[in-house]
Amino acid sequence: IGSSESPIYLEEITFISASSSTSTLTVTQSGTGDIVEFKDSTTTVFAIQDGGNIIASEINNIIYVDGTKYPADGAGIQKAINDLGPSGGKVILPQGTYNIGATSTIDTCDSAWTGSANVTSTTDTSDKEEGAASVKLEIDDAFATGTIAYHTISSIDISEYSNIKYWIKTSSSKNYGVFQLILDDTSDCSSPLKEIDLPETPTSWQNHYLNLGDTSGLTNITCVGIKAVSDPGAITIRIDDIKASKGPILIQKSNVTLQGVGETTKLYLLDEANIPVIQAGTGSHQYQRITISDLQIDGNKDNQSVSTMGIYFKGWSSAVGVDDSKIERVYVHDTKGVGIYINYSYRNIVSHCRIEDVSSTGLYLPSYNTAIGNFIKNVGRYGILVGDYCRVEGNYVTAPSSVNTSYAGGIHCHSCDYASIVNNTINDFGGNGIYLWCGTHTTVSGNAVYKAHYHGIYIEGHNGGDADYNTIISNTIRNSSQEADNTYSDIYLGDNGVHYATHNIISGNTIYASASNKSKYGIAEKSSSDDYNIITNNIISGPYTDISIQGPHTTISGNKTSDSTQPLYNIETASTATSTALTVTQSGTGDIVNLYDGSYKVFQVADGG
Repeated sequence: IGSSESPIYLEEITFISASSSTSTLTVTQSGTGDIVEFKDSTTTVFAIQDGGNIIASEINNIIYVDGTKYPADGAGIQKAINDLGPSGGKVILPQGTYNIGATSTIDTCDSAWTGSANVTSTTDTSDKEEGAASVKLEIDDAFATGTIAYHTISSIDISEYSNIKYWIKTSSSKNYGVFQLILDDTSDCSSPLKEIDLPETPTSWQNHYLNLGDTSGLTNITCVGIKAVSDPGAITIRIDDIKASKGPILIQKSNVTLQGVGETTKLYLLDEANIPVIQAGTGSHQYQRITISDLQIDGNKDNQSVSTMGIYFKGWSSAVGVDDSKIERVYVHDTKGVGIYINYSYRNIVSHCRIEDVSSTGLYLPSYNTAIGNFIKNVGRYGILVGDYCRVEGNYVTAPSSVNTSYAGGIHCHSCDYASIVNNTINDFGGNGIYLWCGTHTTVSGNAVYKAHYHGIYIEGHNGGDADYNTIISNTIRNSSQEADNTYSDIYLGDNGVHYATHNIISGNTIYASASNKSKYGIAEKSSSDDYNIITNNIISGPYTDISIQGPHTTISGNKTSDSTQPLYNIETASTATSTALTVTQSGTGDIVNLYDGSYKVFQVADGG
């Protein structure tokens, strides 16, 4: 139709229709320009670039962060999410690096605000989070509603930002929506451009993030303030360090998918951003069916000054969380805090993610959630922290040197009930391999635990209650106690002197010690109150002692060792034990016991005694 020098624009709508086995339309670009562009007026809404990359702004509720209409940074991603309709949709991030967390200061809060009647506004130089002071607003009981206080600031353009972040603390907690943060282009906030509901207020300092929504009109902000929508009563508010931010990426609607193209889609947390990279939920509303997939998240932990997270599902109770959602194929690394943190949110699945080099827990998984097929390496605390009714299956956890504490587990069930820990591998973990800290009716089955620095599998009654009625079956534990020779056990049932490990089944496990540092016991109970356990059909080879039983009512049966230097059956009880170490009952007419050296009978207890 034309050339790159003189394209021809059709002045009428052209229809192309064919019934043919050949292509209806062929467009060939032999140069370096785009192959196809579609424009709405002057805005490119769809393009096939040279080389075949597709760039589109919005098609069928799918929004592409194209770098133009939606800038390739935290604010652009936020704008795309905000532009999805109320029914949700998908935001796609092409390959590239997206900087998260650029900020611009709105108010340092080092100077007092102008308070309304029945409000005393001062600064507090001792109780603050940033800079020289915080703003302190003492609200009298006689105050009702309206603007509490405001501050005139130098004009600032925040139209290219997506969020507000600020520090807040109140003398008593108030519900979501009682207060609003207001922004205006007048000097006294008399006609606010933005009135943003604040989440439930905390009684200790917290850093909060608010989605600004449409920011196109925020080019000349000259006033910031706090407003009461409903009567808060007598209360003191402290607020500090209010900034406009290009992050975190806030997902605050249901049915949203945020998807990259793999690890080449990289979200990078800028220096001193000090925020989670992605936060789904507000802690004040219920959201469902959110998917985050195929991304890399770099938390840049060496250049953050507070704890941060890669992905944060923010719930506050069973009624206000992020439920029935998925995190898939995400690579999270170098966060100063938790890699992926699911909080008060239920029926979520975290699968096939890679979490590495994080300063705290790799994956925080509260009750009624699932973790499948994740790879977790080099964490500062727990590999996976597990709650009630969780399913943890097929994960790989290793952290040889970054944990080094007897109170952490590669998979750590924290006072949890009815969890399922199945077919995981914990290799060279600096704490315990699998740690059941209190809780009941959890199944630990088919796991491989290699080179745990402390106990291989640790079942402990502690402040959270007894550890009872758990099933530890068909696991392979090799070379535990790598922290110190002859100190820790492959399977250990312990207590804190108040709460105990009782009524647990330890069956069909294979335990092997071949390293220079060997486990003290293959299976051991700590005290006589760790009782009523059933220890049966385990194969144990190599520890200094195979089984050490303290509970007078614990049952042991059919446990074996193949180590030629040890007896086939090795049973040891404590010096204080009152139960019989071995009972053999013959109810028929045969001998009760026959002992042979080769074919020569050396001892016999015949029928009748």
